[in-house]
Amino acid sequence: IEPVFSSDIPLSTRQYFRSRAYAVADRRVRVRLDEGFDAVVVVGESGAGRTTFLSALAADLIARTPVIWFARGPDTARDALYCWREIESAAAGAGHVVAAIDDADQLAIELLAVARDARLAGESCGIRAQFVLTARPSTACSIRGLGATLDEAVACCKLDGLDGDEVAPFMAQVLDGARSDRFTREAVAQLSACAGGLPKRLVSITAKACFVADLRGDTYVSAAAVEEAAFVLGF
Repeated sequence: IEPVFSSDIPLSTRQYFRSRAYAVADRRVRVRLDEGFDAVVVVGESGAGRTTFLSALAADLIARTPVIWFARGPDTARDALYCWREIESAAAGAGHVVAAIDDADQLAIELLAVARDARLAGESCGIRAQFVLTARPSTACSIRGLGATLDEAVACCKLDGLDGDEVAPFMAQVLDGARSDRFTREAVAQLSACAGGLPKRLVSITAKACFVADLRGDTYVSAAAVEEAAFVLGF
């Protein structure tokens, strides 16, 4: 596991679309951190944009506190101890650090807690580390339950998908103008329905629908092309 420090947090501004759901989740996470929660878990379906959201939040938090990014949580005790040492290093001088961990699971939290206790045992003054983690719904409940077992204050925030009226501006930002203009109004509505508002799914269906339209020799992408693309992709 290689940590990424503040100046190197991965963020694609083109892929980051500040939807209403993103704005709500962002506000809730910041409030929970300010309230002193030990960990905030951002829960979202696959394709909801958890990684993009976390990287954007972490890049913005740098202005007020050291931030360290992990692309995934530890899966061995040795990795956990290494992670905690890196967290300590990131907090040097400030005494406080926010550790952003993408795609975390229960094992990751448990191992980090054990590593932290091992490192701080016998020390009169430890560092203050807060965690912001992303997780799938299937693992969020176990993570929250584990927090109670470890006597940690853990909060959960849900990351929802885009609203229907956000799909067209999202496409215009993520795609080049020529591609987004090819979609008819009915196609955009169908795209929203098939993707369920999930950004990653929207991008996948959009690309496949353009391919289907090209095969048919159509100038515009129709709702039928979107429906066929979604079917082929298993959505």
